[in-house]
Amino acid sequence: MSIMIIEISPGLELYRYDINEPGPAWNSIEHSLKTEHSYEASVGPKNKIGAYYLYDNIKTTNAVAFIACNKKALEKYWLSNTKSIANLRIIDFSKCSCIHEMLDVLESLKINVCIPEFKINGMDRNLTELIGHNYDSRIHPTLPNLIEVGYLGQLLTDFNNGILFMGLLKKSGLIVDGYRFCEELNPYGLTYCLFNADKLSIPNKHLVNL
Repeated sequence: MSIMIIEISPGLELYRYDINEPGPAWNSIEHSLKTEHSYEASVGPKNKIGAYYLYDNIKTTNAVAFIACNKKALEKYWLSNTKSIANLRIIDFSKCSCIHEMLDVLESLKINVCIPEFKINGMDRNLTELIGHNYDSRIHPTLPNLIEVGYLGQLLTDFNNGILFMGLLKKSGLIVDGYRFCEELNPYGLTYCLFNADKLSIPNKHLVNL
């Protein structure tokens, strides 16, 4: 994995869904903090840094939205599409097939998330157990590797981890707009986590009825 940070030219098409109607412009509170996974009593909002999670494939977006609606017995959702309007500098986890390869990428960028403060929320464990990069060690031993890639991709910005991760990026001197990873077991595209919406066009939204 020689290329860890990539630069993507303007024009990248990205999509997201919302179970509630979003506003006319990007807003970190409305689009990121107020989601179906927005709050946990013991640790507060899941997305404390207000990052934007988007997919680069509309089929994946619709498929994930359908699952979310089924869980909540909803019959509609909002689909938004946007394009990048400037070059994006992205940490690239797209070729990673397991969590350890993601940790290798971060380590090569001088970012160490294997510290006690970096929590696996909902579990009595943290990533310090993976410092030795033992490839037999798994967060979810019974699940396929790729699911763990998606899990860590979310975990990097979950709850207080997002604040910690942004601090580690700043300390390393890296200037990036976000990162991307392969989240789905049978992927139709990649998930992008962007730290702000400065380089995105105004979203175009429409209602999807199931």
